[in-house]
Amino acid sequence: MRKSQRWVEIISVAILSLALLGGCSKKSLVAPTGAAPNGSVSAACLTKPAAANDLFATDFYNQHKGDSGNIFFSPFSISSALAMTAEGAKGQTASEMWSVLKVETDPATRQADYSAVFGVLNSPNNNYQLSTSNDLWVEQTFPLLPSYLNVVQGAYHAGLTPLDFIGSPDPSRTTINDAVANQTAGKITNLLPAGSITDITRLVLTNAIYFKADWAVQFTAANSLPGAFNVTPTSQVTPQMMRMTYPGTIEDFNGTAKVLELPYVNKDVSMFVFLPNGTDTSALEANLNTASFEGWLAARQAPAPSLTQVDLELPKFQFSTSYSLNDTLAAMGMPTAFIKGAADFSGMASLPPREHLFISNVIHKAFVAVDEKGTEAAAATAVVIGVTFSAVTQPIQTVPFHVDHPFIFVIYENRVKTILFMGRVNDPTAS
Repeated sequence: MRKSQRWVEIISVAILSLALLGGCSKKSLVAPTGAAPNGSVSAACLTKPAAANDLFATDFYNQHKGDSGNIFFSPFSISSALAMTAEGAKGQTASEMWSVLKVETDPATRQADYSAVFGVLNSPNNNYQLSTSNDLWVEQTFPLLPSYLNVVQGAYHAGLTPLDFIGSPDPSRTTINDAVANQTAGKITNLLPAGSITDITRLVLTNAIYFKADWAVQFTAANSLPGAFNVTPTSQVTPQMMRMTYPGTIEDFNGTAKVLELPYVNKDVSMFVFLPNGTDTSALEANLNTASFEGWLAARQAPAPSLTQVDLELPKFQFSTSYSLNDTLAAMGMPTAFIKGAADFSGMASLPPREHLFISNVIHKAFVAVDEKGTEAAAATAVVIGVTFSAVTQPIQTVPFHVDHPFIFVIYENRVKTILFMGRVNDPTAS
């Protein structure tokens, strides 16, 4: 897939977050009197992970829409890994994380809802593949609290694997990467890059999601030919364009785009293609948020019988993306989780007074391929939890300071707070 195909940025969010999951009803999601000025949904409805995930998806997209090139990510994978992490957070850390995730803060409700969602996504289906996996990878000597384990293993259906992060950090990283690759049919490899696991790592939480389905109405490969794709009004590329006469209906999205729904087999999952009315995605991006999308879905009518069909041309594409999300998530409203000494994950483990857990990295990778037969998409997220050690207060004692060898000195102005002079003395007898 060429970098030019910018409209896929929008449908990428819909593939796994908006079309797959149930949640609050479409009507309840759209509450004009309760909506915030930025288009977010009334907080009264944030009781279901699916509804919250939609909000997270658009918030996350807005953080990256200024990126050059293609965008593709799984908001469900990211929010699932973060939710497992947030279950062990306390105080301001927990408040910030649940606020960013937009999830119901009542633990019993939230955990029951997540359990139901994971049950649906992993239910057997013979016609297409859809699965998601949550895992805890814990330092073998690290005592996770039983209460935390019960939540993530029960509500999040998470597996637990002890590893030797202290003695063998890189082999442990390889073990995690191999498991994620297996869970995503080999599409997400090397999720954790070299150096991301060290001897201060205590816990890694991962989510992997994999989706592969055929179109309900497939393209014929023989009809695919090179075609023009306008990167800008004055620049073109020539991807393979899939072609068919499609028995669908073109819809309007708030005057900013034409929309075509392309269902997958069983019609449990659809891709919505948003084709901007202008020459770029800027106007559509300004209008597309969770409230507008859910409102548009709620207002849709069953398409009336039509004597026309859609002359469809859709480019084939395949690409991968990779994100380090520390800065993005901090900007979205959860900075404390990344701050050594300030982050509070005391709900995960009982630690000595001078030890504190913090998120050292959040990494996300995604893959998508669209061709005549259907779509394959995969993503994985890793939340790496490290430990930091605060200084130990010692009794006051007398310590010798013998200037008996070469030294450097600085003359510092304390009011202006600047160095006035700096020197080194090798031989104090030299003239």
